Amino acid sequence: MAETEKAKTTVVIDKRLVFINSASSILARLLNVFVLVWLYQYLLTRLPPDEFAIYPVVAAVMVFAPVFSSLFKTGVSRFVIEAYARSDVDQVVRIVSSILPVIVLVSAVFLALGLAFSWHIDHVLTVPAGQTWDAGLMLGLLVTSFTLRMMLLPYSVGFHVRQRFVLLNLIEIGRDVLRMVLLLGLLILVSPRVLWVVVATVGADVVSLVLIAVLSRRMLPILRFNWSAFQWALARKLMSFGGWSSIGQIANMLYVGSGAIVLNKLGTPLDVTNYHLGSVFNRQLQSVVTLAAVPVQPALTAMHATDEVRRLGNAYLRGGRYALWATMIVATPLIIFSDVLINLYVGDNFMDAAVVITFLLASYPILQANAMLPRIATAIGRIGLFVSGSLAVNIISLVIMIALVGQYQLGAVGVAATMFASVVLSHSLFFVPLGLRLADVRVAQFVASTIVPGLMPAIAATAVLLIYRLFVTPESWLLVGIGVAVGGGTYLVALLLFCLQPDEKRKLGELFTRMALRTRR
Repeated sequence: MAETEKAKTTVVIDKRLVFINSASSILARLLNVFVLVWLYQYLLTRLPPDEFAIYPVVAAVMVFAPVFSSLFKTGVSRFVIEAYARSDVDQVVRIVSSILPVIVLVSAVFLALGLAFSWHIDHVLTVPAGQTWDAGLMLGLLVTSFTLRMMLLPYSVGFHVRQRFVLLNLIEIGRDVLRMVLLLGLLILVSPRVLWVVVATVGADVVSLVLIAVLSRRMLPILRFNWSAFQWALARKLMSFGGWSSIGQIANMLYVGSGAIVLNKLGTPLDVTNYHLGSVFNRQLQSVVTLAAVPVQPALTAMHATDEVRRLGNAYLRGGRYALWATMIVATPLIIFSDVLINLYVGDNFMDAAVVITFLLASYPILQANAMLPRIATAIGRIGLFVSGSLAVNIISLVIMIALVGQYQLGAVGVAATMFASVVLSHSLFFVPLGLRLADVRVAQFVASTIVPGLMPAIAATAVLLIYRLFVTPESWLLVGIGVAVGGGTYLVALLLFCLQPDEKRKLGELFTRMALRTRR
């Protein structure tokens, strides 16, 4: 291979590029949250709880779908990035050629099982009378869309290798806009049915998946299939790594989806709705952190490939700090005003949702501080212990949920309380020590660089918001908005004055200077 060709295959390690990519991911997720907030309010005021409860249950079932794709996704992405960082173009072709036939076979099995499950959905899940056909159709559409996603997976990693996440997020924003347009058309022109949520989602997803695959191949033409490059040993290596990712997905599915399913089988439709409403913010904030960390993965993998251990440790500390800042600025007012928000949003019939919000978000101080653990473990190829621990913790949590909901009738509150306790205990005793060891970071560094600066703005904002609620009874959106503005202002002041590191203050100052110069022009 010519030297010029090798030079083109270097994976860029640039904090500015990572920041821009992460920021675009967060903005894309915020738009998605806006769509969901509007959607839920629209449907809840027009549909009976029995019909609306179908959607969270079907969505919870689809949480189990990534176990199939993660068997390939993490391994393909990681090893393609590693090969590209080492300028091994031929290895990239071998990876794609070795894994694609296996993906086709697994996709066919997944589609057959998914459609069979959809046809007999009422034999497995509790579906209200008269809603069986809609529930099965919704699940069948989601299964078909996910099958297409798996099939196109090897041809879609070009965005990750080239770190073109801004373009990827623009495509996803376009997908959300298309979904909203389709949904509005169906809801207004046809009828208010929860079925249209899935129809619009799948239609927009198919368009975006095809577009992503086409553009990815243009960015990285070496993402091609060649029968002569197929190596079964390489396919096994990729699936072995992906196998741990699949187990990790099972653990994540238990964390995300088990609550709704347990409530569906042992609780009431109101319990399901309360839990779904209360967990929306948690799911979206978790998605924000995950999406913001995705652009970091290529750089972390390249650091490992070039033996830059110290930079990996610094990335772990910095990532946890940023995760705390990004989530606690939202989580803090949500916890303080949870009861008021739910009452104003959907009424006092759903007040258990406020308790769910509080329990789920109260675990963030320790959960988000360790947000970089799965990324570091993936980058260095040591995800086994992390995944095993996650699976064990979530299985124990599932057993406790079943007892609290089935035996003690604690409903959505019992599920949320279980999730809070499991996160706090498992991270304190196991996951944080594991993260420190994998990142080669000392406890004192973690406390000084992540915990203290990461939580100081939230502590200041919490104190101000509690004082605000002591003297003001927020019974309107205006009063809640004023409180959020006061708390958010306190948060930002504490962050900017006391929590930023010197290089972060310098870069922020440079950013403001450039913005001011552009404004004057």
